[in-house]
Amino acid sequence: MKKTFWLLLAVLSIITASCSKDSYYHNMAIIYPSGGKILYADQDLDSVVLYTTDSYQASSSVAWLSIPTDRTAGKIENYYRYVWQVSIPVQLEANTTEKTRTALVAVHTFGSDDWKQTGTVTFYQLPWVDVYSPVPSYSYVEGIPTAASFLATDSATQVSDTLKFYVYDKWTLSDGSFVHPTAIMGEKGDNVIALMLDSNTTKGERHDTLTLVIRGIKTRIAFKQEAPKEL
Repeated sequence: MKKTFWLLLAVLSIITASCSKDSYYHNMAIIYPSGGKILYADQDLDSVVLYTTDSYQASSSVAWLSIPTDRTAGKIENYYRYVWQVSIPVQLEANTTEKTRTALVAVHTFGSDDWKQTGTVTFYQLPWVDVYSPVPSYSYVEGIPTAASFLATDSATQVSDTLKFYVYDKWTLSDGSFVHPTAIMGEKGDNVIALMLDSNTTKGERHDTLTLVIRGIKTRIAFKQEAPKEL
């Protein structure tokens, strides 16, 4: 299950303009992402899409999000003032910092009569991958996820469970002390992994952790097995 966080706050996508002539003959609008975009730690590709009547230049504020050198600028000879749709790819490094990080992509358009306009898009890259079962619990700062926890709770006699995640590269998965995955490596895409559980014969609840690793990113999934019920 591929999930995408969307930010619908218009304040995160800012377009400013300064015109020396009637701006009716010039136009630029970023149509994707709408607002800002939140990405998982292992996502390596995205894009900025805009409508423009003029040539453009694009830049990134950080090294971990880059624009291919042959796509950082485009010259549009637009004598008839047509509106062009432009897609600018962005490439991301894996986020192994264990913190949510932020990048700003700025797109500048300019016309032959000194007309200029600038649009910006904010990208947020999370430090974990898209694990959707067990259902994650998030912590937020100003509406942006900054931490996630993944916890499955099983009964003492439960012998199976399921781990589900969507990833963008090859992965490996550790074995646990009483939680045992039926697959410990796999390919990108949607993955549903059956888990085998040892029955809890201790006198109390117990805990285990599996670690999912993609491109050096470690996402930990916790398991709690309840204590046996007294007869």
